[in-house]
Amino acid sequence: MLNFYYKTRGEERSLQNIPSQYSSLEEKPKLYFACHSNDFEACFTELSKDLLEKWDVVIWFDHSADTEKSKWELQTLQDFLQDVQILVLAVTPALLETTCQAWQIEYTFAKEHHIPILPIVPSFVGVAQGLASRFSTLTDKLHLLNKNISKELMSSAIPYEQKLLDFLSHTLLSQNQIETIRQEFTARCFLSYRKVDRDFAKALMSYIHQFPQFQDVAIWFDEYLYAGENYNEQIQRNLTTADVVLLLVTPNIYAPNAKGEDNFVVTHEYKDAMRSSRRIFPVLVTPAEELDFSILQEKFPALPPCIDVRETSFQQQLAHALFSVLPSHPEPSTPEHLYQIGLAYLYGVDVEKDHERAVKLILQAADAGLSVSVKELIYMYRTGKGVSRNMAEAIRLQEVLAKHYQQSYYQQAKQVQLLPEELQEYYPYSDFYHWTITLWFLGNDQLELGDYQGALKSYHQMLENCQMFLQMGVFHRQLIEQFAFLPVALDNLGDVSLRNNEPKQAMCYYEEALNYNLLCCKSNESTTNLEHLSISYNRMGDACQNLGYLEKAVDYYQKERQIVKKLCKTESSLKFYRMLAQGYLRMGGLLMEQKDEEEAEKELLEGIRQIESVYHQTQSTDDLQILSVGFQSLGFLYLHTHRFKESEEWLLHAYRARKKLLEENYDFQNKMFLMETCKTLVSLYLTIQKLKIAGNYETTVIELAEELMGKDMANQYRLTYLEDYKQMTNLFLEQQQPLLAVDALLALIYYEQQLIERGYENYHQQHAKSYALLEDLRIQVEQLAEQFGKKGTSYYNQQHFSEAISQISYAIICLEKLCQIKNSDAYLVRLAQHHTMLGDMRAQDAEAEQDYRTALSIVETLVKRDPSHAVLLMITSKATADICIQQDHLQDADEVLQKAIEKLQELYQQTQNTFYENLKFELINIKIPIQMKLWGFTLE
Repeated sequence: MLNFYYKTRGEERSLQNIPSQYSSLEEKPKLYFACHSNDFEACFTELSKDLLEKWDVVIWFDHSADTEKSKWELQTLQDFLQDVQILVLAVTPALLETTCQAWQIEYTFAKEHHIPILPIVPSFVGVAQGLASRFSTLTDKLHLLNKNISKELMSSAIPYEQKLLDFLSHTLLSQNQIETIRQEFTARCFLSYRKVDRDFAKALMSYIHQFPQFQDVAIWFDEYLYAGENYNEQIQRNLTTADVVLLLVTPNIYAPNAKGEDNFVVTHEYKDAMRSSRRIFPVLVTPAEELDFSILQEKFPALPPCIDVRETSFQQQLAHALFSVLPSHPEPSTPEHLYQIGLAYLYGVDVEKDHERAVKLILQAADAGLSVSVKELIYMYRTGKGVSRNMAEAIRLQEVLAKHYQQSYYQQAKQVQLLPEELQEYYPYSDFYHWTITLWFLGNDQLELGDYQGALKSYHQMLENCQMFLQMGVFHRQLIEQFAFLPVALDNLGDVSLRNNEPKQAMCYYEEALNYNLLCCKSNESTTNLEHLSISYNRMGDACQNLGYLEKAVDYYQKERQIVKKLCKTESSLKFYRMLAQGYLRMGGLLMEQKDEEEAEKELLEGIRQIESVYHQTQSTDDLQILSVGFQSLGFLYLHTHRFKESEEWLLHAYRARKKLLEENYDFQNKMFLMETCKTLVSLYLTIQKLKIAGNYETTVIELAEELMGKDMANQYRLTYLEDYKQMTNLFLEQQQPLLAVDALLALIYYEQQLIERGYENYHQQHAKSYALLEDLRIQVEQLAEQFGKKGTSYYNQQHFSEAISQISYAIICLEKLCQIKNSDAYLVRLAQHHTMLGDMRAQDAEAEQDYRTALSIVETLVKRDPSHAVLLMITSKATADICIQQDHLQDADEVLQKAIEKLQELYQQTQNTFYENLKFELINIKIPIQMKLWGFTLE
């Protein structure tokens, strides 16, 4: 069953009539909290505290979540959700990985009905691998609020607390806003009805509001009440302030309550309405023949005639009932009035929630030029609040808003010209400022959607505005410096030019921004102006590097570094240390292009040191990404200069960092980063002839290439690696290195098979030749294995163990290659025998144990295939147990013997062959004294 509870700033109450310290909760915004039921205790207290600290709301939740619901209970839950203003969704692994009510019902309903969704990752989740990426994929890129972002990032990123407040302030109404809306209603009705007729009540409210003349009429009914409120007090207050009391008439209106007594409408609401001389308007919503009018008149004495809602005269009669408050000749609605009534329907303030009507009214206000209405619509279309998310429509409305501010500015300019000259300089021109801001946001959205021409137009107008700002006097010059509008406009124009493949034009814009920032610093060397100047130097360096002007780029980067170092000394902010680290890494990359490897190494090492310090404090993915760039660049530098050991070390650092980034956020950029590192690792391992390891990273490269660029690109990588291994095979054959040739040829055969399966039929003939060559190599390697084995055995018999170990080790390498070529029991038997022989010769017990265990593992595989190898199982188990005993590892010895005994017992039960039982008893005889020692018995 449903079990609704709520929490406010003062208390937590159930839906039953529990007394509350609040006289009314009606005004508070209504939030609903949803999560996987297993996570409720861990996250509700934490997240509800965050929400209540930021806004005075009522947070509802269902204590019966994830219990089975009847059809009626599901409908009740959905009806309840219809009236909430925000769905707060606690995002945890359990929410995404298991079936739950929060995901299947509450989230789905909110999405379908355009209820704003606030997804939050609570702190107890920590940095769950891939959580943000999985949630984004499942919700079509719905943005998360993550509590696990470090507070140290506040200097460079908006903190969680601010993001939470921004969301609430954009999505909820304040008490003042609610009162403003209520003042716009032309009349107020009180709807009296029985709970069982709730659907009729809601339908009646919607029906009345379909008539334009009643659109501005508020209708209050007890759905607006919260649990724990003083029920009678709220009923009385709203009833006595109503212009008309609507009485919803069905057979239930006079039916007794559950105790067999007169119901609340009869005993309280109707009597209070009569006492306060409210006009009563009975609305019949069921067929008249279903009513007993004698009982109706008895229970409701002096009741006016009922008006059938289906009658054509209903509208006229309701208007007559409201004639004293409704204007007989209403004036056209003002944009402000349309906007406020639109908000009423958007948020459900004394009317039903009706998103379609809300958007229509707010849009009418926007078309009439009301800027606040346009801003509301832009936010709605950006976020999907009350409407389907639509960035194209948000852009169109921003264009409308920009035009409005432009026209308003021109009107202000005309008025200013009438003022004395000494006052004109200080006129604020607020609409001019808003026009410039709107152009900025408009250009950004156009750029994001790929409308480069539109973005250019917006940024150009923004630039013109900034240039006009500079001519408006001291006040406006300070304003533009404070917000860096002019260099931002120039930089944005440069960015669009780069997107349009016009780097020289981009440089012109960047250079103009630089000159402006130089002037600002000359007049006032503030932290803000210095930071803007460093950004300009950085952009100029990037532009020069793109154009191949490397010496100029170095000069700009050095100037940037000087400023950032100065900022680091004056401002203890991680943001500036991060900028400094990026500068070192950037310079290192540039010096690599100039072939100055020694200086590039110094720059990269210093950049890594700096960003490691920042990342140690923040643990942010942004800083880890920068760090991975440093690792990758240094690894690539060492590879280029043939310092392979160091290259491997740094590239593996980059791989681990980028793998972690991809697990946290499975997006395009992180896939590209990891693919870049894997490609470099492949190059390294092929160069140092570690072909097996290279193959692991090749697989990742191909998988990511297919995800990012499709099957054709993945096949291009397969073709590339095929050619690499073909050349390496031929090279190793020429150098008479059959073991390396086997590795290269096996990889070549693998890629041939992969391509044939994908339709590259022309590789069939080459594939057959490769197999023939592999057979020739198998014979050669088998001969080598035989030669090394014989020599090793000879040295072993002569007790020349040093020489024997060397030869047997070579034989093992050959046998391992043979096992790769052909999965043969004969090769495995020889491999096990050679490992046992090595164990017999080792001087160190630990090394001997490792060899015996390897031999035992091989034999266990053999016995699964062919029980005839049981003798070998007994021998290797005994040898392994003996070496464990020598090291006083009795428990290990016991476990080895027990495992072999169980296998021999299994073989005996399957075949009833006493041979296996005899082997088992031989091992049991060894196991008994070990067990006795383990149990504490001493053998004489």
